[in-house]
Amino acid sequence: MATEKTDVVIVGVGAAGGILAAELGKAGMKVIGLERGPRLTTQDFDPHDELRYFQRQDLRPNIKRQPITWRPNANASATAIPVQNYGNQAGGGTVHYGAVSWRLHEDDFRARSHTIARYGAPAIPEHSSLADWPLSSADLEPYYDRAEYELGVSGRAGNLQGKKIDGGNVFEAPRRRDYPLPPLRLDQGAILFEAATRKLGYHPFSTPRAILSEPYNDRPACTYCGFCQAFGCHVGAKSSILITKLPEADATGNFKLITGAMCHSVNSDNSGRVTGVGYYGPDGSNNTIEAELVILTTFIYDNTRLLLLSKSDTFPNGLANSSGQVGKHLMAHMMPNVYAVFDDRHVNNYMGPSAQKHTIDDFNADNFDHKDLGFIRGAQISAGPAGLEGGPIASAMNMPPPPGVPRWGAGSRTCLTPTRRSTSILMCATPGGCRRRA
Repeated sequence: MATEKTDVVIVGVGAAGGILAAELGKAGMKVIGLERGPRLTTQDFDPHDELRYFQRQDLRPNIKRQPITWRPNANASATAIPVQNYGNQAGGGTVHYGAVSWRLHEDDFRARSHTIARYGAPAIPEHSSLADWPLSSADLEPYYDRAEYELGVSGRAGNLQGKKIDGGNVFEAPRRRDYPLPPLRLDQGAILFEAATRKLGYHPFSTPRAILSEPYNDRPACTYCGFCQAFGCHVGAKSSILITKLPEADATGNFKLITGAMCHSVNSDNSGRVTGVGYYGPDGSNNTIEAELVILTTFIYDNTRLLLLSKSDTFPNGLANSSGQVGKHLMAHMMPNVYAVFDDRHVNNYMGPSAQKHTIDDFNADNFDHKDLGFIRGAQISAGPAGLEGGPIASAMNMPPPPGVPRWGAGSRTCLTPTRRSTSILMCATPGGCRRRA
């Protein structure tokens, strides 16, 4: 059993942990990062290994060895979550994610008060944890701006200091300057989607992505290879923490990364002060790191596990759980799916990044109907939604819905990809949702 001392220990060196490691290292603090998975390199993603990364999901947690369970209340039986899409390596989910890079809308910060103002207090269920943010969009704007420029995000502004700009998201909150890089090139799906939505009076724009459309900070631009979501980038054009912030942390000389480390407890003394962490090393040894500052930046499931495991006389229900709320009211990534098929053209949806799509934010709550498709935020929808039974975008493309496709919200995951060579092509709303090519 080994004991180390340091200024800061960071558990989980992904999106947040990698940034903190770099910034604290630059400030002169000694930092140790604990990472459950390996530290890969750009060369590990060349050539493209679909079996390893897409089918076997090597960049994500092993659900057989590290299952996560969930239950709606204390009286229910726990159920294993069948799919876990967060990261399991240095850089976390930023290594394999589709790289969509949103800023929150202004009204996202006031979800509770806006709901009450519009629908009344009874619209919020009893015991709901829904709350307004203590910050505003304007408070965070300088930090959004810094992150976009330091990491490298491609897109087009739609609201520059109050000036609305066509081609960007005209519904976004004001920003001080444009994105550091122009949008990625349009693919066929984006061209069709933009034409159809403009015909309907909407305001389509290129989805902002942490993928380089041009060379930036000594990194090459995207090659449009198509192996993006579920894969690491083979040229380093995806702005993952693995290739942006971890090298910065290394350069400080103050950062040490321990891979293959499974943290099992956050330690504290009798006064309630946190003193460090315990972890199992790759050789199975039980080790301790003593630190002035302990930062947990794993995914929410693992943060919850660590806090609940870290019991003591001072914290009998787990660390930071005097409220009894740790592990409750969680919501992870939601991905509704819409499919559409063309019989008269090749769309080649497999070409280019999976996040290389268009978006509309035209949402009018006064007249919204599930058939109107009034709101699409970040859906990887490249063309009209056949699943909406001939909604307006489908009509604008003169594309009748295929028979047997259920309504929006019916929960179907039917794959419409043809099993034989034809001019039909799958348009999948989920990045990487289907790799079959017509």
